[in-house]
Parts: sequence; C-alpha cells; structure tokens
Amino acid sequence: MGPHRTETWSWARCGTCRRLLAAGIAAGGAWLAPISATAGERVVEDLRPLLVEAIDAADGASRGVLGGPPSEVLRRRGVSSAPLEVEVTTLKVYREPGCRRLNVRFAQRAVKTGDRPPQDRAMAFQLNYCRDGQPPRTLE
Repeated sequence: MGPHRTETWSWARCGTCRRLLAAGIAAGGAWLAPISATAGERVVEDLRPLLVEAIDAADGASRGVLGGPPSEVLRRRGVSSAPLEVEVTTLKVYREPGCRRLNVRFAQRAVKTGDRPPQDRAMAFQLNYCRDGQPPRTLE
C-alpha cells in the first residue's frame, strides 16, 4: 500500500462500497471473478483466507488483492481500474483460541470521485473474528 498519501473513506460517504462489502459477506465472501494484480501481489477471491492468515501469522498481518464483483463494479463504473488492495492486521488477541479483533483496510489508487482528479483512497473497518468464521463467545 506504499508511501502514497491516502484519504480515508467513511462508510457514510461510500454507500456503494458498504453495499458491495455487505453483499459479499452475506454471500459467505464467495467473490469468484479474479482481477489482475501487479507482479508479486496475491489475488484472493474471498476475505476469509486473509482474516485467518492474520490470525495465524506471527506478526498478526496478511495482505492481498481482492478480486470479484466489488472490484469489477468499481472498474465498470469508472471509479478505478487499479487493484483493490487489502491489509488485515491484528488489534487484539482474545483468550478464546484462534479469535482476534482485526482491522481490515482496503486501498485503491487513482479513485475518481465526482469532478475531482483521481486520488488514492482507503477505508477500514474492524471486526471480531475467529478461525472458524464465527465471532468470539467472549471479548476477554
């Protein structure tokens, strides 16, 4: 995601992103259409592998490029043709084995919003998540 300056999106200002992400999560994250990534970037078709990888990683982080309908919709609408980068980091380790509080950050370069020139954009959300896909039973 590099040293480029980004402007953080709020969920309130990005209704399309919110709806796309909610639809993808409701469908079990099964986003099937791959996208192109630059050399060295891993393309994932589902957020779940990145979430579990961050849980299992020694540094608590994972990275990839999200493919499928969200990126294809943004590309078709002319928002950006750049890859939709995802970075997952661990914020808190819960007592329950395999459960964490995770920060999920999306970033995309050259995003067009209205009449403004394209800018790098990012948005993030947090969730409590366990390796089995469920939330933790307790937040201790």
